[in-house]
Parts: sequence; C-alpha cells; structure tokens
Amino acid sequence: GRQADANLIVATLALRGFLVNADHGASAHAPRLPRPVFDANVVLSSRNLTAARLFAHQRQAAATTGSALLIAPTGSGKTEAALLWAAHQAEGGSSPARIFYTLPYQASMNAMQLRLGLTFGHEYVGLQHGRGLLSLYRLLMERSYEPAQAAAQARWMLNLAQLNQQPVRIFSPYQILKGFYRLTGYEAMLSDYHNAVFIFDEIHAYEVERLALILATIRFLAQRFNARFLVMTATLPPPVLTKLKGALGIGSTAMIEATAEDFRQAQRHVVHILDGRLDD
Repeated sequence: GRQADANLIVATLALRGFLVNADHGASAHAPRLPRPVFDANVVLSSRNLTAARLFAHQRQAAATTGSALLIAPTGSGKTEAALLWAAHQAEGGSSPARIFYTLPYQASMNAMQLRLGLTFGHEYVGLQHGRGLLSLYRLLMERSYEPAQAAAQARWMLNLAQLNQQPVRIFSPYQILKGFYRLTGYEAMLSDYHNAVFIFDEIHAYEVERLALILATIRFLAQRFNARFLVMTATLPPPVLTKLKGALGIGSTAMIEATAEDFRQAQRHVVHILDGRLDD
C-alpha cells in the first residue's frame, strides 16, 4: 500500500511537471528538446585522449554501471572519469535523459561550463546560479559577440536553462533542493530528474547540515526517480564515506579509487611536524 502510494505520487508529480514544461516551453517558443548523444569517443576526442592513455580509475569509471563513488587526487582527470562514467550509463538501452554536474562554487561552475561546452557543444550546456547571466555574457564576449548580441543571447541561454531545455546543466546542489521545498515550478524540476545522471564534485565542501540534506536528496532520487550518481572527491572523512555509501546504496564494487602511486605523484605539499609548541 505505502509503496504503491509513493509510486503514484511520483508519477503524478512527473506528469504535472511534463505538462508545465511543455506549456512554458511552447509559450516561450523554445526549440524542440535536443536529443543528446553521450558517447565515450566524443569525451575522449574532446580531451585529446585515447583509451590507452587513461588512468586506471578513469578506465574503471568508464566501465561502471550505476551509482558509484570516485576518490582520486586533484589533477588526475576526475572530470574525464565522470564524463566517461556518464557515457557508459547510456549504453545498453538505458540512455540518461540529462547530465547534471554539481559544484559548490560559482567560479568552478563557470569554468566547468566552458569545459563541458567544448565536449558537448556550448548550446547544449546550461549554467544556473545567482550570477549566471553575467557569466554567460562574459563567455559570449570572449567568443567575439557584440555587446548587445551577447546580452540577448545570454538571457536566452539562461531562460532555456530555466525551461529545462539543455541536456547538460551545471549548478549547485541547492538548485536540486528547491524541488523538495516545493518552490514555484518544483514539479517541472523534479520531472527533469527522471532517469538522469548526476555528477557531484567536491562533495567534501559542504557543512554538515547541508550535506545531510544533499544525502537525503540523493537517496530519494536514486530510489524513486531512477537517477544515478557519481560522487567524487580527492579526500573524504570515513564517517562521510559511510553515509554516502548508504545514500547511494552501493557496496565496495562501486568504489573507484586512484592508485597509491597516482596519489603520490599528485602530492603538492610536504608537512614537517616540529617538536614543541607554536609559542616556544
């Protein structure tokens, strides 16, 4: 009974969300929804990589089906590993409808918008944060747009993101939480998360209460919306690791870790601990 009720609620929310999306998109004269192709070869060629040049954790990510947790040092190609993982989810007839890339900081989101645009095409990548309009305007100006043209195009790109048009979108996890607080249009947000893949980068950056909200959201979307998640970080405290594995519903087989040699080569700091006190 309770399971059936939950499924009915999710299905009803999704139906209303699709109707709202269709209505708003038609009113805005938005183009047809693009049909994305998430392919490993596209990822590799856009990064000037070949399968033979991949790190072990990148190869493992490219062969992992379903949600997973990736721990690898900074500079070891976590982004490429994540995109290869997302492309693998498209194999076997279970192609994801969307790729959502989440980051905690606006500067990181802006940089990622440029990187993913080079892989999938800038028109297929949406950016959503408080200063998204300014960031898109600056990006277009760097691509030799005239100021008036850049301003108009930036507004259009931001509107398309709000209409859930682009198949690849970059935002913070707080954008996802809006749906669970039932802010205006939340049904359309949630419907967009069905059968999607989420890449959570720098998961260690959130304070405890917000991380708890994010983990509960991950668990719900995984259980009710057939969403798949790759959570990646360079470092993770053991208690957070345990909570993450529980939220993702994964075991040791879905743990992707860089080798000890990869971590050693990525070492940037040397810490010397001296005897005594700082005030000596």
